[in-house]
Amino acid sequence: MTKKKLIGCLAIFITLFSKALFATEYQIIIKGNDKSENEFVSKLASKCVKAQRIDPEGELDVDALKTCIINSKLFSEVNIEKREETITVSVKERLTLIPIPIVSIGSGEDASYGLFLMETNFLGMGKTLVLGGVVSGTNDTMFLMYEDPAVLNSNWMFGTHIGSQTNEVYRYNGDKKGDGIQEKANAYGASIGYTFNSELSASMSLMHSANEYKILDDYQLPEDFEFNSIGLNLSWSDTHFKFYYQDGLSLQLDITQQIDRSDDEALMQTYQLTGDWQMNLFSDHALQVGFELANTYHADRKTALKVGGSPGMRGINDSGVWAKAYGSLAIDYNIPLSTHDSGTWTVAPFFDAGKIQSITNSDETINYTAYGIGTYYYFKEIAIPAIGIYMGMNNKYQKVFSSFTLGFKFN
Repeated sequence: MTKKKLIGCLAIFITLFSKALFATEYQIIIKGNDKSENEFVSKLASKCVKAQRIDPEGELDVDALKTCIINSKLFSEVNIEKREETITVSVKERLTLIPIPIVSIGSGEDASYGLFLMETNFLGMGKTLVLGGVVSGTNDTMFLMYEDPAVLNSNWMFGTHIGSQTNEVYRYNGDKKGDGIQEKANAYGASIGYTFNSELSASMSLMHSANEYKILDDYQLPEDFEFNSIGLNLSWSDTHFKFYYQDGLSLQLDITQQIDRSDDEALMQTYQLTGDWQMNLFSDHALQVGFELANTYHADRKTALKVGGSPGMRGINDSGVWAKAYGSLAIDYNIPLSTHDSGTWTVAPFFDAGKIQSITNSDETINYTAYGIGTYYYFKEIAIPAIGIYMGMNNKYQKVFSSFTLGFKFN
């Protein structure tokens, strides 16, 4: 390399380093936060400023900054005022400490009722605390969960949970019962993770579960057992919160490995990949496409993936599929019918399709499709799930089906 080229490269490096070193540092002023701590909102805004200003000399994208803060799902309105080296962030907080009634009524299922106390802005620092329970004729659940997405305002994450669930589950062959177990599971676990940037995060978890069984109808009684497992989660998300949909793409990979179990059976491994792509088409219509792929090794009646009833598997009884592996696709087209200060009412036709490798002696493979229509109300000022009712047809399982949900749905 010639002396002139060397000097030129050195000059470019010094110029770029100087721009980064002396980039404008904004003073951030927070207004309107009655509950959220100034330190938390200021840190959130600072992270959003850094995420938007790729070029140190570039102009701050105020609209992108506003969207980034709303993505926290803690505020219904955000206004940004920029003057020279000062940014004033005015927020309107959503109601985050709320009792959530749980009502789930579906065809072929016992109605479920319960109450959860959920706080998504615990201590005014954006942490999540959930406590509550659900009861039905066949399913009783008690649950406590705590999540901190930014420990001490750092990039580290921490979560823990403890719960107890008693559940009667049946495996269905089409619309007929093919197997059943009554299971009581007491589980607890914890996870620690790191957020690399606004899109990418990773975490590791440990979980212990003690499972007890009682005879159900005339089906074979499984042996009680306990197990410990370790998990790895990789999450990538480039989405923007729009109250009734999440604009953008998100992907998540979960790998779980049992590290010991008391019944001397082979240790199970589980791999799950989920994706969700949502976008605005026109007139605030939102196309939502989601998929899920799952595979297991050494699964049995007790540890099979017991799924059903969720998007991609609508028209299948809750926990009605006991799978070694499956793939599902869900397509929803959300059309706003009316928008109010309190929220948005939508109607959404949907289509589901999937392929299941059942946990049977013959490893039966089942293909299914489902279609229908639902209507939902999404709250703007209150941080709770939508109220929804839908109905449709599933060609292999429940045939004609319907479901009403208020709050979360627990399988």
